[in-house]
Amino acid sequence: MTDSTTSKIFVSYSRADTGFVDDLVAGLEADGAFAVLIDREGIGHGEDWQARLGALILECDTMVFVMSPDSLQSEICAWEVEEALRVGRRIVPVLWRVVDFDAAPPGLSALNAVPFIENQVIRGLAKLTVALKTDLDWLRAQSALSARAEEWGARDKTPELLLRGAPLSEAQDLLARRPASAPETPALLTAYLAASAAEEERVLEDQARQIAELQAAIAVANGARRRIRAWLAVAVVALIGALSAGGYAFVQQQEATKAAARADAEAAAAKTARLRAERNFATAERAINSLIFDIAQDLENIEGVSLAALRRILGQAQTALDRLLASDPTNRRLLRSKAAAHIKFGDVYAKTGNGDAALAAYEEGLRISRKLAKAEPENTLFQRDVSVSLERIGNLRLRRGEADAALTGHEEALRIRRKLAKAAPENTQFQRGVSVSLGRIGDLRLRRGEADAALAAYEEGLAIARKLAKAAPENTLFQRDVSLSLMRIGDLRLRRGAADAALAALAAYEEGLAINRKLARAEPENTQFQRDVSVSLDSIGNLRLRQGEADAALAAYDEALRIRRKLAKAEPKNTLFQRDVSLSLVRIGDLRLRRGEADAALAAYEEALRIFRKLAKAEPENTLFQYEMGFSLTKVGDLRLRRSEADAALAAYEEGLRISRKLAKAEPENTLFQRDVSLSLERIGDLRRRRGEADAARAAYEETLTIARKLAKAEPENTLFQRDVSLSLERIGDLRLRRGEADAALAAYEEALRIRRKLAKAEPSSVRARSDIVRSLVKVASATKGAKKLAALREALKRVDKLRAAGLLSASQKTWPDIIRRALARAEAEVAFSEAFRAAKASKTAFAAKAYTKAAAEAQKALVAFDRALPKGAKLNEKAKALKIGLLSRASFYLQFSRNFAEAEKLARAHAKLEPDSLIAQGNLANARLFQGDSAGARKIYLRYVGKKLKDGRDWAATVAEDFAALRKAGVSHPEMDAIIEAMAAKARKTDDKKKEPTEAAPKE
Repeated sequence: MTDSTTSKIFVSYSRADTGFVDDLVAGLEADGAFAVLIDREGIGHGEDWQARLGALILECDTMVFVMSPDSLQSEICAWEVEEALRVGRRIVPVLWRVVDFDAAPPGLSALNAVPFIENQVIRGLAKLTVALKTDLDWLRAQSALSARAEEWGARDKTPELLLRGAPLSEAQDLLARRPASAPETPALLTAYLAASAAEEERVLEDQARQIAELQAAIAVANGARRRIRAWLAVAVVALIGALSAGGYAFVQQQEATKAAARADAEAAAAKTARLRAERNFATAERAINSLIFDIAQDLENIEGVSLAALRRILGQAQTALDRLLASDPTNRRLLRSKAAAHIKFGDVYAKTGNGDAALAAYEEGLRISRKLAKAEPENTLFQRDVSVSLERIGNLRLRRGEADAALTGHEEALRIRRKLAKAAPENTQFQRGVSVSLGRIGDLRLRRGEADAALAAYEEGLAIARKLAKAAPENTLFQRDVSLSLMRIGDLRLRRGAADAALAALAAYEEGLAINRKLARAEPENTQFQRDVSVSLDSIGNLRLRQGEADAALAAYDEALRIRRKLAKAEPKNTLFQRDVSLSLVRIGDLRLRRGEADAALAAYEEALRIFRKLAKAEPENTLFQYEMGFSLTKVGDLRLRRSEADAALAAYEEGLRISRKLAKAEPENTLFQRDVSLSLERIGDLRRRRGEADAARAAYEETLTIARKLAKAEPENTLFQRDVSLSLERIGDLRLRRGEADAALAAYEEALRIRRKLAKAEPSSVRARSDIVRSLVKVASATKGAKKLAALREALKRVDKLRAAGLLSASQKTWPDIIRRALARAEAEVAFSEAFRAAKASKTAFAAKAYTKAAAEAQKALVAFDRALPKGAKLNEKAKALKIGLLSRASFYLQFSRNFAEAEKLARAHAKLEPDSLIAQGNLANARLFQGDSAGARKIYLRYVGKKLKDGRDWAATVAEDFAALRKAGVSHPEMDAIIEAMAAKARKTDDKKKEPTEAAPKE
């Protein structure tokens, strides 16, 4: 769908999900087709139970409900859903975090949620935009019509607000063309149109009568008062043509009054004229209000309008109202219209990105509302208007990042609603309004990290909801409010992680499910209530799965699927119900896969894919269905790949890519679709790399990076797009490293690290951003050596230990600290081995240069570095053993030349322990003992090995003599050296003589 008209979307959410909602709103606004209405102070509860949120919901075309444990537990969010259903607004739920669908509001449980979980934000947005654009024109028209019906109801069903003529016919035709997927027509709207039709018939009859009366009055006037006759003629024309020139009409009223005072003879005509003028004035008021509303709404839906143009157009509309107001400056009804106009103008400015102008408009509306409320403190409508203005301002300030100011506004709105509720304790609407405001405040408190204050607000809201539900057990809205409040509280308790959090949350969820089941039993034909049960079951299933109770989770999911199959079978043309079935199948497929039941998982995924294909074929222009078909293809592809069916996986991925490219080409401004192309390419690149197709993988990754850079450049503040660039760089770095291009890999990794450091600095509380830095540091370490590698790994370890200590590591990340420690140990060993080899080489060089002390010191340094490179208690393998033996041998020998004979002996013994048959170790040991005064012990060693050969073939005695000669030359001598050499020579001769003695021949036979 490529409708250029902006659709107004109200986002209902829990403050706990603000980070995701910011991305969601940014994504929707980036699409250009949506104007987002969002209460930044705590979306989920109402304005004043009608004021703030009621106005936003009434104004929107579609409500997007962000499903999470927190939002399903929020009483404010529950009320918002109920209010949206009441006024006939379409609701599109999105699943952000795993929830207990049993605890979902009835209005949500009957709807299929667009999935946003598992980092699928962009995919979810693509699906969401498709859903939001479906039947947009009809929804906008119905929203405007419903808003008029609401005002009619709020103003005591005054006939002045009823439709007339062509607008009435158009409204009746609109409802006759209601799409199958559209929400049910609100009861109030049905009543409004019926009353309009009845009033239309009455007015036509009355007009005919009044025209006759006026003509008679003109005849009686006998032409004496030309001005009156002229006015009467204008009045008749105005009556027939639905006069909209209000100021002129009011002047005519005044003229008629003056005429009545001049002459009793003209009294009848003047009275008739005055009554007509008053009716014309009321008609003008309605016409101008309608004009302002229509102009504002049209401007909201036009892209690219400059601020100057907006002010010029809205100024003209305001001038018309001011001209009418000038005739009666104290008319409070007109003043209220002016305040409402400023609120509407503020909405236009806000939705077109002109925050300052929006704030000025809202504040002017608030100023007028406060003045009216002060003048009539008993007028609850005026008091409510103040709370609505405060809520609008609060929402805008929150959007501008002014959370404290936003909270201040919402709290004042809550005080007003408490006052209204206290003054009229029997007014359930006011009581419920307090509950809704409490939910909003709770959301804001939660957003500020004030969990206790948030919980207090939620629980007070629940208490009100329980009281209302108890007093009116037949009121399904109140019953459902209780369920929604329970969900919010359960979610918050679960989030706080107390020891019994899961049990408390489950209790709340199950109570909510019980309420939903009761509502569904009471109204079995109510598909919304039936669907609510399935949503609640999903929520409980999610919690059971979180607790590791896979069987219980599967039982809940299966029951939800049965309900959805039944609904889909009963209404085969209801695409929502069909889609619900497919989404349940995906959820069950995920769980089956988690349990290792790959065949069952694949069967579920493929059935879901068949449904999505059918939906996409039936509505080829529905980009949501096209997207979901692509999403299912990805699920099937992932599972096929897991089953080692690479060709089938690649086929699924490539079909999904074709869908993504088609969607992106059709809507080039849709950043979600553009990003989806990059994600599909990413998967294909991963698969190509696994298959050894490095060039194809590289091409896919580089196209992914190109798209990511383009999106990030277009939206530099979009952290998701910036992160995408870092992920693409990381993949390219991995590929280059595998190809042996370490420098290129390092450049990619370091650029990714710079991006992630920047993101973490901008969002210091983001766990994902902090985890990403750890990943990048490890990647950098993998592509470098030495001190740089050590620095990267040490920083990574420090960061990951902080995350673990704070309990912020996910299940898959819990092994990171140990992995990094092992990597750091290996890196330190590498550096230590390098240092050992360097020192060993330096010792050789120094010895050759006769720098004996330096040679000995370097040799010892090499040994220390070698020992540092080995883990404590580690056993030496053959290669390491050989290295250490060489180092010990050299160090022991060099220490003799520096006269450190004790250390030389120690190292010689260590050498002999590693290599018991080493003559070199024995020689160094003998030398060290000789120079320490143990001549006898040394002589025994020297003589013991006479006649033996070293491993390199040298003779033992000759080698000892060479060592003595070298030591003497270096100035290290002992008096017994010559005697030892002579003794070894004597023993050698004696041995030789013995070998030469003839042996006795054996006797001959």
